Amino acid sequence: MTWKEAYPDIPLGQDACGIIAMAEKSGKPSHRIVRRTLESLYRMAHRAGAIRGEGDGTGIQTDIPRELWAGFLERAGHDPRLAFNPRFFVGHFFVPKGEEGRLPEFLDLLKREGQRLGVRPIHFQRGEVVSEVLGPVGRRTEPLFLQVAGLSPDGDAPLWELGLRLEAQFPVHVVSLSTYSVVYKVRGAAELLKRYYPELSRPEFKSAIALGHNRYSTNTLSTFEQVQPFGLLGHNGEINTIERLRRELDFLGIPRTGGSDSQDLNRMLEGLIYRYGLTLPEAMDLVFPPILGEVKGLPEELQDLYMALRQRFGPLAQGPAAIVSRHRDEAVFATDAMGLRPLWQFETPYEVVFSSERGVFSAEEFVSEPKPLAPGEKVYLRLTEEGAKVLPFDRYQRLVLERFAARTRVEGYRVHLQGPLRQAPPPVAGGSEAQVEEKPAPPPLGVERAYGWDRWDGAYLEALAKTGNEPIGSLGYDGPLAALNPEKPNLSEFFKETVAVVTNPAIDREREIEHFSTRTLLGRRPLPNGRGGGRVEELLIPIVLESDQALAEAFGTLTLEEVKARFQTATLVPQFAVEEGLLGGP
Repeated sequence: MTWKEAYPDIPLGQDACGIIAMAEKSGKPSHRIVRRTLESLYRMAHRAGAIRGEGDGTGIQTDIPRELWAGFLERAGHDPRLAFNPRFFVGHFFVPKGEEGRLPEFLDLLKREGQRLGVRPIHFQRGEVVSEVLGPVGRRTEPLFLQVAGLSPDGDAPLWELGLRLEAQFPVHVVSLSTYSVVYKVRGAAELLKRYYPELSRPEFKSAIALGHNRYSTNTLSTFEQVQPFGLLGHNGEINTIERLRRELDFLGIPRTGGSDSQDLNRMLEGLIYRYGLTLPEAMDLVFPPILGEVKGLPEELQDLYMALRQRFGPLAQGPAAIVSRHRDEAVFATDAMGLRPLWQFETPYEVVFSSERGVFSAEEFVSEPKPLAPGEKVYLRLTEEGAKVLPFDRYQRLVLERFAARTRVEGYRVHLQGPLRQAPPPVAGGSEAQVEEKPAPPPLGVERAYGWDRWDGAYLEALAKTGNEPIGSLGYDGPLAALNPEKPNLSEFFKETVAVVTNPAIDREREIEHFSTRTLLGRRPLPNGRGGGRVEELLIPIVLESDQALAEAFGTLTLEEVKARFQTATLVPQFAVEEGLLGGP
């Protein structure tokens, strides 16, 4: 029996989003890139979810179609040459239809906040859409589509800040706001995108590069706002370290989106670029660094680089996810360290293509053998006047090293790689011939609770003893939180990480260790751009020993005296009687 015969209602391959990125080899804008990207999304329609027959969403990011906007400006009485000015920007916005009466208020806000940032709006229009092609659910949630054009004083950083202010003060979603790119997206199937936005079919709509995305929603809602791609990226999969990534946004002063994990990842990368001055390759390597097992196999100068980046940020955006990203004339295509989502690289006579499926084109069109990106691999593309230039992974890493080194004005990063990172726990005394210590019998019933055991632990051990296998239950722990547990919890129960484990089994030991690592940093770490740092110590375990220095060194940690000698410390004593409570203390 085939899979299709056994599960007739489940489309083959419908287990993740579809992504496509396509660039003109010549580097010159063309309508063919837009048309071919849309066609590829149709061919990946099976990689899109559906609710009541309506797709989860699809979108495309392109260059600003400057010829098209020259016509818009001319018909509105403006100088059409403004569309070709490097400072010219286009903004796409979604506003709920219930707020239509407040559009004058939104425009006033746009002008007022724009003036404070030096941004000058010139033209406003209601974007052309064909609502009739939407399904019933799509029509009920359809927003107003607004387009704004104008001049930015200095690239996209002021525009990004403007978008943050608009979203904070008005119920608006910034679809895109940039001097180089625009995004079109719809809550529906891939074949709706061109029908919903007629301007995508116009021959003067040209682009040198395009990113496309078909959405397969698993743990987030299907809405117009959450459809990808966003201003910087589209990805196939999910971001697992959600809560840690969002806490990092707070630490860096980058506002959360209030949306999906993908939106917050996009916000993080944009913040690193526009607030901290990183380039796209630097931001991508900061957020998606190699795993430690791979770092140790790199040349020494690259080891130093990636250990420095891990101390600044850490692997807080692990997947499974394959990513297509673009900022100005640079693009980075990557698979995360888990490597559980495919991304293929290949060429046609006219295009360089990165796709979650190689079948978007026929085999006759390939001029190179399709190559799957390896786990953690990144490929760099830059649009130049001579054409699209592609750098493989090793040259990409050298590019990132050169940029970070130039930023800090040093020859390279010198990070202490000895000590805990290359130490293992001490062997059992006596080696392999040592006698195994005879353990006492388990405590009798009624005593285990005093040692932090509860009925969940007892049931687990009983099942393990009877069958020799771990019991299979729910996807996660469904007992009470440690702080709310009326029984005595173990210390380890207070330490948990929020992750989304929908589709990522433990594929290999290195990546599983990486994902749930107990490594801990002490000290003042630098900001993403390298400023403001201090002494940093990396520990293998988050426990500081009281006095046994030999044992601390063996297990990759420090003693309390060493911590006090190396850092400024303060001592907190969280001891109180049960009836006092935290608020009743001095």
